[in-house]
Amino acid sequence: WKLYADNLAGTHALVEAGLLGGALRRFVFSSSAFALGFSHVARGAGAFAPAVLPLTEADAPRPHESYGLSKAACEELLACAARTSASTSFVSLRFPNIIKRERWAELPWPSPDPKDPASAENVLLWNYVHEDDVIGAHVEAAARGNEAAAPGEHEVYHVAAPDLRFAEGTLALLEGVQGLDVGAIERRPALLPPGVDNFSVLCSHKATERLGVRFRSWQGEAAIPAPAPAPTPTPGADDVRRGSAVARQGLAE
Repeated sequence: WKLYADNLAGTHALVEAGLLGGALRRFVFSSSAFALGFSHVARGAGAFAPAVLPLTEADAPRPHESYGLSKAACEELLACAARTSASTSFVSLRFPNIIKRERWAELPWPSPDPKDPASAENVLLWNYVHEDDVIGAHVEAAARGNEAAAPGEHEVYHVAAPDLRFAEGTLALLEGVQGLDVGAIERRPALLPPGVDNFSVLCSHKATERLGVRFRSWQGEAAIPAPAPAPTPTPGADDVRRGSAVARQGLAE
């Protein structure tokens, strides 16, 4: 629990210092997909089992251990700060395990063996993201205007590749390795990449649409279609340009 206390206290100190200074335009927090429910128990009671696929930012965090709980608590801290701040906006980026550039060619990794319970991994560890996409998401979250987060608002983004680090299908792995009844899992077809069996458990459409991040896949861009535009209204081009200009000016100052 020391990790929980340190993460929460450190984030609180940074937020408080930024707000007291009076000039903080945007606070970007490196959260984690583990806030959604990572558990060191990979199968059976106590393991994270998704009720819906893929998970979006609208799905409530369900932490199972202190690290994920600390990230979820820090996100709630930022949401609280946003409610009382008229000029500062807050962004939380949830990302899974990062694949370094020098290890990218090793993908896909061998899948867990359904006949070997010791090889089972928590579902959230199946996801991955290229390190350059994590860097890019942080830069865009800081530099973009109100389309990333409006003043007085806290926005959460998933930052993950559109597929798994395994070649096998997601539903087959959930059933064979995790022992889940996949028929009981609600699916969101509109959020799944068409024709991709090993789809990510995490939906990152919001980050693509509002931060402009196009996530890399070990299968290549041709294998993973771009997400369809969301049916929600987006800022006009003039609004985006004005917001971006103000953001970059604020960073320069």
